[in-house]
Parts: sequence; structure tokens; C-alpha cells
Amino acid sequence: MPKSTINLGSSPNDGTGSNLRTGGTIVNNNFNEIYTNFGDGTNLKPYIDFADDSSTVLRANIGQPFTIEGGLGIDTAVSSGKFQIKVNASVLTANASATLTNKTINLANNTISGTLSEFNTALSGTSFVSTDGSETLTNKSINSSLNSITNIANSSLVNSGITIRDNTSTTDVVNLGETLSIIGTGSVSSTVTGNTVTLNVSNLTNSDLSGTAGISNANLANSTVQIGGSSVSLGQSLAAASNFNLTGTSSLSGSGTIDQTGSGSKVRHNFSNFASLPDYSNYSGMFGLEETNLVPYVASTSGWIRILTENDSVSRHTDVTLTGIADGYILKWNSGNSRFEPNAESGGSSLTIQDEGSGLSTAATTLNFTGSGVTASGSGATKTINIPGGSGSSLTVQDEGSALSTDATTLNFVGAGVVASGTGATKTITIAGGGASALDDLSDVTNSSPVAGHTLVYNGSSWVQATTPVSQILVTASGSSGYLFTGAGFPSTSGNNPDLHLKKGNTYYFINNSGGSHPFRIQSTTGTGGTAYNTGVTNNAANSGAIIFHVSMDTPATLYYQCTNHGAMNGTINIT
Repeated sequence: MPKSTINLGSSPNDGTGSNLRTGGTIVNNNFNEIYTNFGDGTNLKPYIDFADDSSTVLRANIGQPFTIEGGLGIDTAVSSGKFQIKVNASVLTANASATLTNKTINLANNTISGTLSEFNTALSGTSFVSTDGSETLTNKSINSSLNSITNIANSSLVNSGITIRDNTSTTDVVNLGETLSIIGTGSVSSTVTGNTVTLNVSNLTNSDLSGTAGISNANLANSTVQIGGSSVSLGQSLAAASNFNLTGTSSLSGSGTIDQTGSGSKVRHNFSNFASLPDYSNYSGMFGLEETNLVPYVASTSGWIRILTENDSVSRHTDVTLTGIADGYILKWNSGNSRFEPNAESGGSSLTIQDEGSGLSTAATTLNFTGSGVTASGSGATKTINIPGGSGSSLTVQDEGSALSTDATTLNFVGAGVVASGTGATKTITIAGGGASALDDLSDVTNSSPVAGHTLVYNGSSWVQATTPVSQILVTASGSSGYLFTGAGFPSTSGNNPDLHLKKGNTYYFINNSGGSHPFRIQSTTGTGGTAYNTGVTNNAANSGAIIFHVSMDTPATLYYQCTNHGAMNGTINIT
């Protein structure tokens, strides 16, 4: 099998490399090949067995040298990268000339040529027998240094070769005169030093491993990875880990989510100054505290939004201006400018004037003081009317030092809560009513028992308390092809059907100004026939006016908006 390589990808976590399981499979396949080629498929056999004809076995461990030594007439040598076993000059050959000394030649198996005369001439003190007779040589010696015995066939030798056997019992015979080559392959190499052949196994690579070796995790020294209180074996995936703690300078990053339901969680979101806040487009919904001025912010897709606190002025509201404010002024709604503006305090409800306990028929919000010598003084919420009076004399009424043009002898008290009492020349006028002294005194404001953090929001008919941050989003239409949005989170008018990103705990006023034929409905499923989502929603599917959505803490992460008359006018609401 060719070498299998784990794909590392171009850069860390770029999604192009091999995953953990694929990488583990590649490693297993490579090790399987090693265990098959150098073992029995399950265990490695780090040795080579050599056996001779008598079944005597020599075991040589891989990485340790073993020596093949020559014997009588046999030499071992290394030549051209090959290990050779060959006979030396002490062994007679068919072509070489040699002198035999003290050697015995069995004539029954050998032929010495020459004439008898020649042999006898060569003899000293004795003679040869004839070649065609039957004679026995006894106690004869052939001097190998003086004689040559040639053409001895391997078949005539008791041991004519070397038998080699592998782990599968496959054998081969290297005859005398042939060369035995021991050649390494892959990560196995062979070296010969003198008469010693050394086999070395080193630098194993994937190509040396079998794809079917099946190396199990049990055969690995470290076959698992411990993450927190959970352990996962190599080749497997860990979906979740228990008792997993990040401490010290550890950090979390990426685009995943954190789901923590335990109590007592603590995460700091403080930054030294506004410039230190992170990029809002990457952290929509994040809270951040700018510590230099102790100003809190929340991130949106369009920027950092400053959060109102108990230390902020009411002017921090986008629909409130304090320009021109003075002592005694109240905030009064100006529908033309769509905001609260400073105004001088004026009277509240009308006054009813009674004369000595009898109700008069006149009711109004204007109290005229007429007559000679009447003066009006005071500024702000307190006014003083000085009526010196006199029989038949007229009264002059002044408002904050300015003389009025009316003179009369009759003083009318008009308005709810006015009581006239007394007899004779002394009369008492009791005025229970008066101008508003607090926001809750205004007829269109409900502001009972306010606490720090409360805000006022206009619900379409009056101003009411709100305990959550409130955002207003104006909804218009692009024909029947899409909704358009402006207002909170949109620095300019959006394109058709953008995704909306709302925060839990906040309240949103969707002002439907789309023309009356595009009911705006918040849904839990898509389509004009989708399921309306009404939890925390007031006036859902209204074709005009305000659709109020208080996003609770258990609101689903994904909702949808839909025109119930036009299928193309729809989009996604992401809740975080």
C-alpha cells in the first residue's frame, strides 16, 4: 500500500484538512501495514530467524547485527552492496591449478587422468595400480598443497547450499558458488561490515505501514484524550465535556455560543474608555461598561447604544429636549416635533366657583380678578392676588406684575374645586385645584410611584411607565415586495425585508406606517398562514399604528415577521 498522508490543510482550522476521524483512520491503516509486514497482523516481530539444514535456528533482532561467518573453504564478502558467500582458494576447482598436500581422494568418485607409466614415473618408492583394475587405496594421503581436486559438483557435497526461511516458512536455497543478497526495503536497510550483515529499521514512514494492520487503541501507550471530566478514544468524537473549566488566562473565541444555566456566573465587560470597546458589528447584544465615565453601552449591528441610568438626565431620551428650561417649567408633549419640550406651567382642570356654598353656573380655566386696587404678584408656581376692595370701587387684576385691561366690581372664581364661603363683608374663596406640580399630575401621563430606571413611553394615547429599554422602529413598505425599516438600529432606511436583531428584556414599538394594506404580524413559523406569536405582543397583525413587542427571557431564538396579505413581505427576527 502506498503511504497515506494526513491532510493538514492550508492553515489552522480552515476546514480543508482531514478531520480527527479521517486522520485516525490514516494512522491506523499505516500501522496495520507495519504490523502485517513485520509481525502477525496483531503484534510486531522485531527479529529475523535463520535456520540451517539441521533446523538449528539463529534469531537476530532487528536493529542488532548478526554475523554470517565462513567455514573451511568458504569466505563471506560484501561487494557492490551485496552480501556474498563463496569458496576460497583452499577449495579445489575445475580450472585452477593446485597442489594437494595430505589429502585423500576417493577414486571411486573421482577420476585422475594420465597414463599408468606417467603415474608410476611420478611415484617414488611405490607404484600406482592400473585404472582398469579393482584396487583399494588404504592409508593414503593427498597433500592438498601439492594436488588439485577439480569439478566437484554441488550434488556431491553433503551440504551444497544455504537454506533461507522467512516468517511464513517460505524457504529458498542459495547454492555454494551463488550469492546471498540481503537487501532492505522501505525503512529497513542492510549493511555489511566484514563478515557481518546488519539489518536496521528506522525512520518508519506511512509508506512502511500496512493499511490493514488494524492497530487498536489498546496497543497504543496513550489511546485516549482527557477533556475535563470526559475521556474520548482516538478516532472518536466528543460532543460535550463535563467539569470542563477554563482558568487563568484561558480564553474562548470563535463563532459558537455559550449556554450556561447555573447560578452565580460572572463575566466582566469593563473597558477603560469608549475607544477600547470591541467592534460592535461582531458583538451585537454585548454589554460594555466604559469605566472612565461609568457609562454603560449595548452593542447593535449599527453601533454602540448608550444605556440610560439613574444618573442620566431626562434629556438623554431621544424624545425629550430641555432647551429653554426654567424654574417652574414642565415637560409638555409637542406632537409636531414628536418630543417633550419645556413649557411654563399652566392650570390644570377647570375650577367651579361657589358663592357662600351655592354652586355657580360658570366653569372655566381662567380666573379674572377685576376691580380697583387689585394687584397680582409672584412668579413660578406661586401667585398672590391682593384685593384691597371697597364698596362700589373697581378692582385692577395683574398677572405677575402686568396690569390687565379689565376693571370691574365683580370677581368671578371659575374652576373645579373652588369653594366660596362666608357672610357679610368677609368672603372666603378656597381654590383646591391648581397647576400640575409633578409629571403624574398631567392628564396624559401615568407615572405612579416611579423608581430608578423607569422611563416614560408614549403608547399612542398617553405616556406610561416602562421598566425596560424601549426602541421605536418605523415600518413602511416597498410596494408589496418588502417591508422597509427605519429607527432604532437603522442609521438610514433599510433594504427590503432585512433581518431584525432584538434583545431579551427590551420592548420594541413597531409603528406600522406602510399604508394600511400591510398587516404586520410576528410569527413563530413562516408564510402568510404561519402561526402568530402573541407572547408579549400587543396589537399583533395591526395594519397601522403601534405593534408593541416585549421580548421576554424565554422568547425563542428565531421568530419571523410577515405581511398577512403579501407572501413576499417577510423576514427573520433573531432573538439574543
